[in-house]
Amino acid sequence: MNAQIKFDLKKNLWSSFTVVIFLTFFLLLMTNFFSNLGTLPNYTAEIHDAYDDVSTDIQNELKVLRKDKHPDKHTQAMLARDQDQYLHISAIIMAYVGEQPAEINQVLLDYAQYNLKETQAVRAKTIRLVNYPGKETDYSLLGRKKDVFFYQYLLKHRLTEIPVIQENAPATNYLSYALIYRLAPILVLFVFAIQLAQIFTVEQQEGNLDFLNTVPANPLKTLTSKIGTFLLITPILLLLAGVVCFVIVGWKYGFGMWQYPLVYSLDGKQVEVLMLGKALILYVSFLLLVLIFLAVLSALISLFSHNFGVVLTVIGGVILLSEPAVLTSGTLKAVTKFLPIAYFDLPKIVLHQTTWSIASLPVGAVVLLGWSAVLYGLAALVIRKKQML
Repeated sequence: MNAQIKFDLKKNLWSSFTVVIFLTFFLLLMTNFFSNLGTLPNYTAEIHDAYDDVSTDIQNELKVLRKDKHPDKHTQAMLARDQDQYLHISAIIMAYVGEQPAEINQVLLDYAQYNLKETQAVRAKTIRLVNYPGKETDYSLLGRKKDVFFYQYLLKHRLTEIPVIQENAPATNYLSYALIYRLAPILVLFVFAIQLAQIFTVEQQEGNLDFLNTVPANPLKTLTSKIGTFLLITPILLLLAGVVCFVIVGWKYGFGMWQYPLVYSLDGKQVEVLMLGKALILYVSFLLLVLIFLAVLSALISLFSHNFGVVLTVIGGVILLSEPAVLTSGTLKAVTKFLPIAYFDLPKIVLHQTTWSIASLPVGAVVLLGWSAVLYGLAALVIRKKQML
């Protein structure tokens, strides 16, 4: 087994295909960095403009409401709420102009608390959430609790908010945001799928896969060595691309800190905090579990077809089944939490933001490993049947 893995590693590690996969991961991670290189940071201006647009909208509504010379109670209540919101928005705009982090956090917290109070009073439709790239516009009570919790944390720990749209974000935030917010998990998994298809069909190009499946040497060991080869090469390529990305961004904008908060909820009611460092560890851990499942599935498929396109199509099809529209459909809804595809959307799994039913993270890990074991057993059974023919 060790000799086979060493052979496969030597054959695949320094191949041009491996270099292409590494460059693909690197470019995916660095796209935002390169697209903003040489430009002046304008994220503050974007946020300022977004709040300014809301302020203008409120002023226009106030003008209309004030034309009513004899307002009823409903109109008076709308006037009062618009005036309160206008004061909050104006304070936020002025704080961004002053560029004082503590002051910005305080006025954002004040507005978050106001919005929470209005939502608790069943007036969520009257609040105005400011829309700008990377800002979640969730009008639910939980969404308002998250905002309050987040700005309370920043204020308490004297941290500066680093939005997803910030062009000069330090390396810890940049790398985490790239994986959690910018890169679609399906895209990342498809890159892995390409490498899987290549590893499990390369022997067909060399004309010796049929031979390996029929000779006395244990073909199950051959498949297992290919699974091991994939897990020893491709995830390391993503890790290496991440390290290079971290160093380059850190050299340019600073390295930042891993103790930056992401807010989430386990039960949909109480808000909790997850630090960037832990979020990234959870992301990588579940990615590895998903890759084990896909690698074993690829091994099983390769026993029926040695064609690169066939293997890639089947693996790609399984990845596409992880779309929310599929997972929330009536046929799968009842058993979704027991399916491996329910755990493919890594950012949503880590932050517990799925719109479909999932188990806890430990149980989700067991689901992925359990399905991997079942598929591996099927592969062993297929090989045994082939040898008996």
